Amino acid sequence: MKYTHFLFICIVVLTISLSTLIFAELTVDSAPSVTQTVAPVNNEIAANRGGNNNDDDDEEFVEINSLSHIPRLFDMFKQLFRTSITNQTLINNPPNNLSKLVNGFEFTLTERTGQKQSYNGVFQVQSVPLRYNDTSKPTFITIDLFSKGVSYHVKITEKTSSVTLQIQASLFCFRVELYPTATNNIELMNKLKLFGSKLLNQNQVVYPISGNNVLKKRGVYDKSVNDICKRLNTVAFAMFDEEIVFCGDENKKYLITRNLIIKLNKIFTQVNKKDYNNSKCIRLQQLDVNLQRVLGDKYFEDLISSLLSQNVTSIQDETFNKKKKFWFGKPSISCELPYMKDDSVCKPYFNVKKILNIPKKVCIFIHGAGGTGNIAPNNQSYPEYWGDIEMWTPQCKERWFLRRKTSDIGWDDLKLQRYYCSMAMEKSGFKNATRNGVPLIKNTVIFTHSQGGLVLSAALKNNICAIDNTTSSWYAISPPFLGSDVVAKLIKYCHAYKHSTRIMSKDYIFGYFATVFGYCEPGTDRPYKGYMSLAPNYCANGVCTADILPQESSARGRMCGTNPIGLLSKFSVPLLILSQATNIPAPNDGMLEFNSCSVRSGGTFTAEYLEPKLYRAIINHADSSCRNGNGWFGSARQPCAFYLNKY
Repeated sequence: MKYTHFLFICIVVLTISLSTLIFAELTVDSAPSVTQTVAPVNNEIAANRGGNNNDDDDEEFVEINSLSHIPRLFDMFKQLFRTSITNQTLINNPPNNLSKLVNGFEFTLTERTGQKQSYNGVFQVQSVPLRYNDTSKPTFITIDLFSKGVSYHVKITEKTSSVTLQIQASLFCFRVELYPTATNNIELMNKLKLFGSKLLNQNQVVYPISGNNVLKKRGVYDKSVNDICKRLNTVAFAMFDEEIVFCGDENKKYLITRNLIIKLNKIFTQVNKKDYNNSKCIRLQQLDVNLQRVLGDKYFEDLISSLLSQNVTSIQDETFNKKKKFWFGKPSISCELPYMKDDSVCKPYFNVKKILNIPKKVCIFIHGAGGTGNIAPNNQSYPEYWGDIEMWTPQCKERWFLRRKTSDIGWDDLKLQRYYCSMAMEKSGFKNATRNGVPLIKNTVIFTHSQGGLVLSAALKNNICAIDNTTSSWYAISPPFLGSDVVAKLIKYCHAYKHSTRIMSKDYIFGYFATVFGYCEPGTDRPYKGYMSLAPNYCANGVCTADILPQESSARGRMCGTNPIGLLSKFSVPLLILSQATNIPAPNDGMLEFNSCSVRSGGTFTAEYLEPKLYRAIINHADSSCRNGNGWFGSARQPCAFYLNKY
């Protein structure tokens, strides 16, 4: 289960309201509001059609030039709710009775990949009507999301915002309430005001992509878009860095993104008073008021910086939006992903690939600390750790998941280093290859996560094996090359959970989470040895962590996280607490600081996940292995997609 926290909420706020207005325009006017103009067919698609650029192909909507500006938020809602807020209504009612107008709707959100879970949601907007006028000003928005013991509650105003995360564990119900503190951070509050105001009042840009109530299927490579939107009015639009399709008629309405399908359900015009919060939950401020305050400021600082860096004002910038090409028009994305591809439309693309004869490679996956057993390699899947990674690695002709009991051993274990090297060589089919007497890994792509990166780096340093950079590559995912500062606090929390008689103490509860989520060794008062080896000053047999730093050319790419909460999962709370309680420098992924992951990378990290080899993602340490899937929205929250076509 995962939410892309506040960014998801912001986009749901606008996408649902925007899409409903689009629906109203399309159904009332019986045609898209602007005329579609088709740009010249791009080289990628032309190649897939064998270079044929005849008149029939001009009907495809690979790129779209026409723009349609949609009004601000409340104008959208007037189209949705059709409420009779007339001048006479306002005149006949005292002003104090008109201070609140609440409208809302329920929706169902389903993940297209990953765990493919469904979530229920309730959206509400409150507006203040302007007297003697048929307009109203939105004052705040609330959204509730809930599923299987996890709930998420957000309130957005023009002045501030707040987020509440509630998790029901086997022993505790735990609630973290995040809100900025105006007295301590005036700059942050000003940024929140700017963002809230733009969110509630910003115009949007729409790209019509259908006519005569029939979706033009050719050039759309996404099967869900083709199947769901068949014979429905359809438009696409971009919000922040996310691309969204809306299709619907008078009976059904859908939003589709690369990762989600959202169905709009029941509409209501009165306050939904149901309280999704559990009053019996332990609240973080009951344990540590200062930590609660620090978390609130830090959460919104990271979030707002990310959102504002994505150019909130560029939503209505025509230069920015012209010739927008969406994911469903890119076969290099849609056709490569099993859950997305439409076989009939993708056939030309695969014919071209067959002619180009791009060879696939053997892929080796090496996990981090905490492995619970020595299990024979399998070439099927390892969802508990790597999620549905097989969906995101079409470049692999085989995938081998190596599993060792790394809970009990550190990166310095020579047997572990030899095992990983020998398996990589054996599974690639080049068991006896050498270079200068050193075993050589050929025609292989290696993905290491966390401690796995230290193990491979040590093996290279010890000449146990080498990597042939002309035929092979290594991608280091969340590698703690400078160690992790959270280990010292883990020792404290593990000890408290084992020995403390104060079960409501902060250290005991934090120790409980650290134990439940696999950091403390059950029955003992210490972390697993594998985690102990992640300490920055760890040394064994005269070799220390600093001694095995890889050369810049060793790893072809890296993925590094910057946010302990990441994609909301069972790891979010313990990593959030650990990162703050241990005061590791920001940005960090909950387990290690960004610099420990990015050191000696030899390049610049970006939030683009497809082409660049160095990916700076707003995710936590666990997310980067793809076990929690992709974020629902945002290019900086797509850890699984980073693995796509990495050769």
